[in-house]
Amino acid sequence: MTYDEKIRRLEQVEQIGIVAYAACLPISISGGQIALGVLIAAAVARVALTRRWTLRAMDVALGAFLLWTLITVPFSLDPALSMQKVGRIWIHLAWFALISAATSWVVIRRAMTALMISSAFIGVYGIAQHLFGPAVPRFLVPDVRLWQPTGGYYHAVGLFDHHLTYGNTLLICIAAGVGFFFTQHGRKRVGVGVALLLTFSGMIFSYARSVWMAFAALVAAFGYLKGRRVLAVLAGVSLTLGLLAMTVSPTLRERMGSAFKVGKNIERIYLWKTSVDMARDHPITGIGPGVYRTVVDEYREGYNVHWTTKSHAHNSFLMAAAESGWPAMALFIGIFAAAIYPLVRYMASSDGASAGYSMAAAGLAGIVAFATAGLFQHNFGDSEVAMTFWFFVAAVRRAVEFNDFSGN
Repeated sequence: MTYDEKIRRLEQVEQIGIVAYAACLPISISGGQIALGVLIAAAVARVALTRRWTLRAMDVALGAFLLWTLITVPFSLDPALSMQKVGRIWIHLAWFALISAATSWVVIRRAMTALMISSAFIGVYGIAQHLFGPAVPRFLVPDVRLWQPTGGYYHAVGLFDHHLTYGNTLLICIAAGVGFFFTQHGRKRVGVGVALLLTFSGMIFSYARSVWMAFAALVAAFGYLKGRRVLAVLAGVSLTLGLLAMTVSPTLRERMGSAFKVGKNIERIYLWKTSVDMARDHPITGIGPGVYRTVVDEYREGYNVHWTTKSHAHNSFLMAAAESGWPAMALFIGIFAAAIYPLVRYMASSDGASAGYSMAAAGLAGIVAFATAGLFQHNFGDSEVAMTFWFFVAAVRRAVEFNDFSGN
């Protein structure tokens, strides 16, 4: 087999893999991980064949964060546990695999289309789940205990195990869809618009307050970048659907209001405080990756709080600081800077009405939304959410690099 034939075969594998990966993101962690494994193998094979890799700032930023996480393992309060848990960072190799697999706008468009179809389906599924709870079958995945607030309504979780995973995944799908919408025309644009409405409706019924606040940040950032008209349309449609959802689900208004009541969030506030205390006690290397759960109880002594969770800090930034020290938090912030900078640079030299500008604006707004949600929960540590985030970042980045939105 000649060199060119090997490259063509490799590209075929990558094209199938990235579309399968995108299609699985809202509905199947197992399917997504299988596709990711194929894409990682393909990325390694591409480097071996071509003997080159285009080094980007994101490669350096993410690589530095992951490397520092590994370096802190020997200094952990429980090195054996950290060694066991640190393997989960393989999920973040998705960035390197996806940036390699997205070889053209046509490939990205197909993957984006697959993502929109899957997110629309799971949005409808979430609405039904919210209304009818366990009566809605979960197909091939195990049943979970759905959270049931007053009034008989349920927090939608889709085919995941938690409503935060479901809500955050759909949030990123919406960010991707908003940019994708402006690259399409005619019936295809209408189709993306319908998918966005269904995905947004499912996200509302996740009852994930941090996701709602992150969505507000998404709308504000994208509207600011695209202009008042786009901002008015996005805000108007969102508010209309939100009011309609409140009519359908009387408990929704109470849930939204609780986001701004200190008494309803006191546990989260003290989780942040105890996480800061951990980082202060272990400022350079932290308590160790994966050790948070085993250490947190000793930091809770003296607080008159009804604790219901101990798995993480409910803040991705503080979680990095607590487990791997303040340098990890600085490197984590660097990841967002590396993701945003090329988009800002592209928009500065682009026509504000172009498809490329819209994709870049959606990318920036989506990253801001993801970071906003990360202030209130550990979304970066959720494998399903992280996989979706890396697809979004890689797809947007490569789309603006190609700057070719023909063939729509």
